[in-house]
Amino acid sequence: MMAKVTPKEILEMAIQMEDRGQSFYETAAQVVQEPGARELLTELAHDEVGHGDLFRSILARQDYESLARGKVPQDLRLSDYLVANDIGSGSTPQEILVVAIKMEQAAIDLYSTWLSLYRGTELETLITGLVQEEQRHKSRLEATYHDMFLEDW
Repeated sequence: MMAKVTPKEILEMAIQMEDRGQSFYETAAQVVQEPGARELLTELAHDEVGHGDLFRSILARQDYESLARGKVPQDLRLSDYLVANDIGSGSTPQEILVVAIKMEQAAIDLYSTWLSLYRGTELETLITGLVQEEQRHKSRLEATYHDMFLEDW
């Protein structure tokens, strides 16, 4: 039998994931040498702060269904074909975007697994919203990647 999980616990886990993402990007920004890569990492860390703040406000309001609103852009599925490398001092903006896209896909995969476990329960709408929010994040990163590096495709 599955342990009972509350909407509060789900959002607290999501907030921890966003906080870890922020920390990862901030640490990586201190490592890379290329100014464009450093700027992108700083922007990604800022985005993670915004995501965490969104989840915190939903938690404070106990408005667990608010995430499942809004349009989800088409998935370019670039994460299916891109290979991420560890971020190092010589990382380029392209390599950083690949890592960010893969991190968003990992969150989508995690939340999708939760969704399969909690379909038909009171948690379904909240978890669906988390999946959709991460899909929006990933879509934005993939569109940026496409515009910057696949423009002629």
